[in-house]
Amino acid sequence: MGVDWSASPVRLASDAMREIREDPQLWETASFYPPFYDDPEPIPEISRRLTADWPEGLEWRVGFLDRAYNQVEYLLDPVAYRRMEDWARRERSLSYRIVHGDNPFAEHAVSGQGFPWRCSSREFLAEAVEVIDRLDVARVRAEYSKVDMSRLGVYKVSPRGDDGISFDANLERLRQLGDFYRSVVDSDFDVVVELY
Repeated sequence: MGVDWSASPVRLASDAMREIREDPQLWETASFYPPFYDDPEPIPEISRRLTADWPEGLEWRVGFLDRAYNQVEYLLDPVAYRRMEDWARRERSLSYRIVHGDNPFAEHAVSGQGFPWRCSSREFLAEAVEVIDRLDVARVRAEYSKVDMSRLGVYKVSPRGDDGISFDANLERLRQLGDFYRSVVDSDFDVVVELY
């Protein structure tokens, strides 16, 4: 068993979204259907409202970071990641918020494995895209180390193997994340991030 990453485009200011953020039972119902999960029809009324006027080409839910989400977070700024002294500081870091979501979604919104859902506004996603686009690849590559990640407890990292192969794979994931966020921003949506 492992922990996977997924993100779902949403409109945080919509009435339906406000309702599931306020009502734990309604959230529980909605969490198993689009846009959060690809359960088959028939979908409940709340999910129909959440997905009304869905733009063509925008996916319900993406999961391309799979179990490498912490590696992507580390890649964004290896030096800052090493300096994290505690969970609270890490949770406030820009790298964490880009990958895991800017803010908590709702107190009751917790995945089956106990991880709180998080969310990011369209405005924050636009900032995240700029950070990803401006990444100094040579600088972060010079600091990137599988041994370092393993020592820090980064999820699903072995100290063995080629740093270059790992770096290239995680850089590609980061670029996919930037492209996904760009498509969400262009569609005038926000995002909910879930670890499950």
